[in-house]
Amino acid sequence: TYSARMAIESIIDPNIHDVDVCQLPIDVFRAIFAPDIINIAKEIHIHPSKIRDLVNIDYTLSEKDKELLREEIFPRIENPVIYTNREPDIYVTSILALRVHSLIDEMVLRIPFFVLPLICGDYD
Repeated sequence: TYSARMAIESIIDPNIHDVDVCQLPIDVFRAIFAPDIINIAKEIHIHPSKIRDLVNIDYTLSEKDKELLREEIFPRIENPVIYTNREPDIYVTSILALRVHSLIDEMVLRIPFFVLPLICGDYD
């Protein structure tokens, strides 16, 4: 479904100052951007079995795989944007489009601290 469910926390990287960005877990990136990963991997001539591994959420990524995704594939995606919203989804105003700034290992969606009130987010 190219979707995911995860906890939302504040961005902790002091070098990120934009309010319209997020940091996305690398495993969630694999699920949401699978078609893009496949197309880009084909363009840069990655072996088909490796492409299958990269988008298989049951496959555990090696450090080399993570490096490939972060440094070769992710930068080639044009306008990597995700839509997020906090449950319950009756709060239509809580739906946000965020540009993916970077990929992280933690299994949380990191968004700017000052955006948390817009989606009734927690501060812990």
